Amino acid sequence: MKKSFTLVELLVVLSIMGFLSLVAFFGIKSSQSNLSVLRSAFALVSEIRKAQEWTLGQKDGMTRYGVFVKNGNSPTDPGEIILFADKNNNGTYQFGPGQNEKIEDFIVDKKGLEKGVFVKSITPNSQLNIVFEAPQPIIYFNNSTSSQEVEILLSNESFEVKVKVNRAGLIWLQTQ
Repeated sequence: MKKSFTLVELLVVLSIMGFLSLVAFFGIKSSQSNLSVLRSAFALVSEIRKAQEWTLGQKDGMTRYGVFVKNGNSPTDPGEIILFADKNNNGTYQFGPGQNEKIEDFIVDKKGLEKGVFVKSITPNSQLNIVFEAPQPIIYFNNSTSSQEVEILLSNESFEVKVKVNRAGLIWLQTQ
């Protein structure tokens, strides 16, 4: 008598393999979208660290550098992240009131968030200026030295990462 597989056995094995492939595919998609939030958070941390290093690395200590972060509402309105030189020394990212007006602070870099990622919330306000001043260093949050810490929450609606910056210039990430 010949030993062979029946059609039912082959169909069962194929359906199990198809189900496992489907589960693996959706698991990879979700982890890729979570990874995009983490990459955006690391890019934000990099911009903040760059402003800090540029401020502390100058010889004359005359220019203050900072990062401006604006709240977004959804993946279609992700918010803004701008690295700027505070040329007018007012501690905030300053731009002209009209479209064609002169920009008062020099934009060093505009950072876009990855697709689907947006700035969900900023504590304490809906927009944030983090400005560094040498040589001490002094850190200003929205042109004030009274706040001890700020939080920026990045999200893709299913995964969130908090970027925290404290008065000493320490920057860290928290996943939720």
